[in-house]
Amino acid sequence: MRLHLVSDEEKNSERPKLGLGYLSSYLKKYLPGISLSLSFVKDDLISDIQKIKPDIVGFSAMSHTFNLQIGKARMVKEKFGLPVIIGGVHISLVPKALPKWIDVGVISEGEEVLRRLLLSYRKNKKLKNREIPGLVFWQDGKIKITGPALLVEPIDKIPFPDWDFLRVGKNGPGHIMTSRGCPFNCRFCESRNFWKKYRTHSPEYVVSEIEAIYKRYGRDELVIMDDLFFVDKERLERIKNLLKNKKITQRMRFEVIGRADLFNEEIAKILAEMNVFAISFGMESGSEKILSYLKNKTVTLNQIRKAVSLAKKYKMEVLGTFMVGSPGETEEDIRKTIEFIKELDLDQVGINVTTPFPGTELWEVAKKKGLVKDDKWDDRLWGMRDVNEKNIEEKLLLTNIPKKKFLKLINEMFDLQNWTHRRRRNKQLFREFIKTKKPLQLIKFLLHCLKRPKEAVYNLRHGYFRSN
Repeated sequence: MRLHLVSDEEKNSERPKLGLGYLSSYLKKYLPGISLSLSFVKDDLISDIQKIKPDIVGFSAMSHTFNLQIGKARMVKEKFGLPVIIGGVHISLVPKALPKWIDVGVISEGEEVLRRLLLSYRKNKKLKNREIPGLVFWQDGKIKITGPALLVEPIDKIPFPDWDFLRVGKNGPGHIMTSRGCPFNCRFCESRNFWKKYRTHSPEYVVSEIEAIYKRYGRDELVIMDDLFFVDKERLERIKNLLKNKKITQRMRFEVIGRADLFNEEIAKILAEMNVFAISFGMESGSEKILSYLKNKTVTLNQIRKAVSLAKKYKMEVLGTFMVGSPGETEEDIRKTIEFIKELDLDQVGINVTTPFPGTELWEVAKKKGLVKDDKWDDRLWGMRDVNEKNIEEKLLLTNIPKKKFLKLINEMFDLQNWTHRRRRNKQLFREFIKTKKPLQLIKFLLHCLKRPKEAVYNLRHGYFRSN
């Protein structure tokens, strides 16, 4: 059986989305005889299908790529008449959005549901099967949902993502996931509703994956992309000890994501011993009112200040992600965020325009405001980093700040973001030169400095040029 998968992202040789990689490795292990192929967004899908001649085509879609992907699915259905499946976050959280030309939607976690679905199709040549939980399809003019998805437990049963299938480059994957889901319930995040429950890979699995990446690719830096990596101190300690025993902490350094309210001296010490050089916190806002709203009263500005100070004490770079344009946010609130960013002197800043995603409280807010109708995704809802003077008027925003004023404010924040990105790149180039001692790396570093000499001098005075 030949299954052709269609990603909703461009080919990324360093940090591809791992979902299709997990599907590939899982199916190859637990469904003998399966043949898998993959197209990315910019690939010629029609040509790929004509060449591969798959039995089934499966699409993956986030909310902001859903309309694009179902359009491609319709084209495939009309041109080739092939069975078509769709999976991913959007259809999982809004299953009734399934168009009639798609045979089946896979709800939530896809590995085991898709395995059973393909096994069933192999036997009877039908995709619609009421006996398999986690499916949505049209039948007799009505949407049918077969119940909650089948979660893989323990998740160590899922092999490492298929890096070859994802076409990672010679440097190997730049990130891993050691858990699924999050035990918290922020108003803007769909993770809890998508994954259903928080589950972690064992420390042994995590370290084996890191070791495999190092041995195969020689990678010396890795981002651990969990929604929350250090919720369990004992697990974290075990991962650190295993990495040290294998001498991986001498060869690799790590970047992690965490919550400011859970970050303390014990956690910081473990992370430092694990050779974590950078930590990212979801800081969201410099306004106590907006922060409390978005985080459901679980994080305060003082907790963020303490977390940043503690991370810097242990020589970690600190990255902060912020949201702008939230319900009830005023110009004064955004000004507070700008000043808060400057106060913290972060190593890198990420600015996102608040976007209502299905499965979140903000989605319900958008429905009440009339921005969402009949639970249908409108591409004008997509904000994140995609708001500019060309599209601002058509965007459906949660904020009541006039759009011209809002654009001016976010551009000011984007300027802050871009400056920290340049500063971090400056530091990275310096580190690469120290590591390689190659004249070409020195030239790259110097040219970067010469583009903005005032910034380079600032970076030098504030100690950003370090080899570690």
